[in-house]
Amino acid sequence: MNKGGEVSKQLYDPLVFDKVKEMMGGKIRLLISGGAPLSQEVKDFLFVVFGCPILEALGVSETSGPVSSTSRWETRAGVVGGPIAGIKMKLIDLPEYGYLTTDEPPRGEICVKGNSVFKGYFRNPVLTKSVLDDDGWLRLGDVGVLLPGGCLKLIDRVSSICKLQHGLYVAPQYLENIFGQC
Repeated sequence: MNKGGEVSKQLYDPLVFDKVKEMMGGKIRLLISGGAPLSQEVKDFLFVVFGCPILEALGVSETSGPVSSTSRWETRAGVVGGPIAGIKMKLIDLPEYGYLTTDEPPRGEICVKGNSVFKGYFRNPVLTKSVLDDDGWLRLGDVGVLLPGGCLKLIDRVSSICKLQHGLYVAPQYLENIFGQC
């Protein structure tokens, strides 16, 4: 840490951040985020305030918890790490959206398989068939890119991609994020 960073830490921790930590119980050693990728700004802010590792995880109700998680040393936001023990993970092509596993780096819809993945929706074989293939692979509906080193980064949602009248596919979430920063 540079000298200015050390001075800031000595000044702001007792005045501000230690009080925030105390309001949260004072014993925070690790934060875990799930549900949506964190922005880099939010992840950096949480690290400054709490001074502890922030893990990002991926999971859905149909997997009974997480299927992947970052390590405590991962500083990039939006990265959800690799599969946890007992989970197999793969990407499948979405050619209609331009996401291919042959891209460099590979991109596609995230599919998982393992003991924690559900066997189907109760009395709803039609809905079950729409998310589970015959081999038991669950389509999560998230689009990911496999980064060098084996980490998975979330880049889109299949359900959030719209087809325009000209045949072009657009992700409104990308535009919302840009407008939200203005």
